[in-house]
Amino acid sequence: MPSLSSLAFSHPDLLYLLGLLPLFWLWQWRAFRAVLSFLSLLLHTLVLILLILAVAGLHTLKPGTMTAPVLALDLSHSITSTQRQWMHDTIMHRLQPSADTLTVVFAGLQLARGASADNSTNRVTA
Repeated sequence: MPSLSSLAFSHPDLLYLLGLLPLFWLWQWRAFRAVLSFLSLLLHTLVLILLILAVAGLHTLKPGTMTAPVLALDLSHSITSTQRQWMHDTIMHRLQPSADTLTVVFAGLQLARGASADNSTNRVTA
């Protein structure tokens, strides 16, 4: 198990949602009467805490290790040419992937880096 000093959050401000747990407990006040109901409340509380930690982006920091980015692209026919151009510009100018960046393409053609799709013929042109 990693130490607490190696844990970080992408959105630490969302940890304030943990402050809503007492409201959840008050809403479930009947659970404090019976042992099984109380155990159920504890299990639900654990699930809510894990959900909040996931939404806040809990991750570990390990010195000397790098994470591999993954590009997931939707190239289905429902994506307009303007949206495709925005995706291309964002990837090329802001993300600047390397040649070995893992790319997941679904519902369309896989485009090589620097290539563009011709919507009328579904061909990839460089």
